[in-house]
Amino acid sequence: MSESRYVIDDRDTPRFRVHRSTMVDPAILEEERRKIFDACWLYVGHESEIPEPHDFRTRSVGGRPVILTRDATGRVQVFANVCPHRGMQIETRPEGHGRFLKCFYHGWSFSTAGEAVALPDEPSYGDGFDRHNLCLPRPRPSTPTVGSCSCAGTRATRTCRPTWAPPATCSTASPIRARRACG
Repeated sequence: MSESRYVIDDRDTPRFRVHRSTMVDPAILEEERRKIFDACWLYVGHESEIPEPHDFRTRSVGGRPVILTRDATGRVQVFANVCPHRGMQIETRPEGHGRFLKCFYHGWSFSTAGEAVALPDEPSYGDGFDRHNLCLPRPRPSTPTVGSCSCAGTRATRTCRPTWAPPATCSTASPIRARRACG
């Protein structure tokens, strides 16, 4: 019989139980985030969800809000859905299409490639202010963030191995994953 604080696995009876606290305890969730979600690749979405340049989708991955978008060149991008100015959520809609992602709080606007493109009353920030160093934050680490497939074989026997580059040009759409943190 294997027994821990949260799991009873008695193969003789047979009896397998998981304590309810594993499903509702915030401390356990935080430990899972730290040990699992922050230490491995997580599925963010599928490139078919954003077929056209400037399409985007938002969702929570591992308890953190992200934006999955396709920039003007067609490259898939993944950003933390948070404005670098004051930490407000950039996009509140679950999906959409637009050349810019705009923070509703102070109106900072970003391209779908993540660059700051417009700030209201930019001269008021002073001479030393450099908006070119501002961009939407990427999930940690900043590179690599996008996964794709390198495909081989026929459709029936297709095997894909992960590569960390822009989406592959194979005949099937590929999954997109974002790395949350280094181990």
